Amino acid sequence: MFMNITKLTYVIRCNSAYSSQKTREVLESVIRPEVEVTRTFFTCPGGVERREIRAFRIADYFDSIDIHFIDQLNFYLSFQVIKSADRFWKDLVVSVIRSITDNHPEVSAIPVIPSL
Repeated sequence: MFMNITKLTYVIRCNSAYSSQKTREVLESVIRPEVEVTRTFFTCPGGVERREIRAFRIADYFDSIDIHFIDQLNFYLSFQVIKSADRFWKDLVVSVIRSITDNHPEVSAIPVIPSL
């Protein structure tokens, strides 16, 4: 069954007030509507490698990306997907999540499974 997802939420868990503050600072810099994320795509039409670099603007894929505090160390990160967004919105979600987890191993991002 295909679900048309319009909202995706993660619980962001930090192990200290310092890591929580640093995580929020990183997020605030990467979830602004004007931020662009670039991706390189490789194809081989006719056996010839072709590389295409595309830029994706946050505002073109999300109505909003919100931070809702649970407590000092934990918060929700919610992505409100634009209904007309193509499949690349998922890549942007991964990019945002990786921006906080790749460089901060003490931070975890747990998806909240919506009830059906």
